[in-house]
Amino acid sequence: MASSHPHWGQQGWALATATLLASCAAATNLPINIKQQHIGSQCGSHKQATISIIDSQDRLRELYRGLPRRTIGQSTTPPNVDFEESMVLQIGMGQKPTAGYSISLGQENSRLIDGKLLIHTHWQEPIRGRMLAQIITNPCLIIFVPKIEFDTIQVLDQAGNERINYRKNDP
Repeated sequence: MASSHPHWGQQGWALATATLLASCAAATNLPINIKQQHIGSQCGSHKQATISIIDSQDRLRELYRGLPRRTIGQSTTPPNVDFEESMVLQIGMGQKPTAGYSISLGQENSRLIDGKLLIHTHWQEPIRGRMLAQIITNPCLIIFVPKIEFDTIQVLDQAGNERINYRKNDP
């Protein structure tokens, strides 16, 4: 078959096609269905905002043992999770000096874009100058995510600001 471009032979077209296919395969933008499992104001003792990956039923039981015993509308018994198919993430805001802080899932459909898992949240902070209970809190969100390959997890607030950037291979 003759080439329609005067300077490209069959090899030129084959190279262009292979390059195009490789770039399409490398660029991913997939919807990822995420399920909110728990939100709370007392979740752990992290000083800074963090993400913890829970990779076993034993670690999930340990996490749930550390949650307050009476959270209205939420179970303190961990669900059974198929860790071959799913992973559990605990997203924590870090230690806060007052009430009025909270985090919840913003969208059930997050995205995996070129190895970066984007998680949209409602990251709530109290209005400055308001009277608040002086109590140390440690708000968190526990979510279930399909087990996927990723390099980075980026937690975004409702305005699209990055709140946490977790790199898989960081210590």
